[in-house]
Amino acid sequence: MENLPFKRDLSHLGDLEPRLLSYTCEDRSGCWTWQGTLTGSGQPALRLGPERKVQQVRRWVFEATYGTIPNGRRALAGDGCRPRCVHPDHTLVLPEGVRFRSQIKSRD
Repeated sequence: MENLPFKRDLSHLGDLEPRLLSYTCEDRSGCWTWQGTLTGSGQPALRLGPERKVQQVRRWVFEATYGTIPNGRRALAGDGCRPRCVHPDHTLVLPEGVRFRSQIKSRD
């Protein structure tokens, strides 16, 4: 996979920006593909903080960019996106138990 220069300013991540960049590469589709550790269910993961607690990278990057994800919701790779993509603009925030946007019933 070709490592392209990031097209987004990541300075809002502060000291964690270099760590994110060291485990991520941007591909031609714009996905930020995680090259680091995965959880048992295949989600991008990173140990953060003094307790070295395992954090889901997609959620961490989304919250650092846009704010807290409400309880009862989770961050997933967008429809048609690489499963290891952690780009905040490609992330879907969906209710727990919903895996795809198409599972949400429309309100007609």
